[in-house]
Amino acid sequence: MIEQQHPMQPLTIRQEPVVQSLSDTLDLAKAQARAILDNAHEDQQPLPSDLLSSFNNDLCRIQAALETATCVK
Repeated sequence: MIEQQHPMQPLTIRQEPVVQSLSDTLDLAKAQARAILDNAHEDQQPLPSDLLSSFNNDLCRIQAALETATCVK
């Protein structure tokens, strides 16, 4: 279950499963990022910078969508 740290409006019935799925996906992505870091250390080879740039672009799109969703009235 998603922990809400600040008092906020409850999620709608439609949003709850989607937000939970995103939360689960982000937990998995964080674990995968740690595995990439571990592999880079063990292999003594950095992650290619173009791949990092691609991941950063994806993360920025996700952040923009979530920030826009918080402004809907």
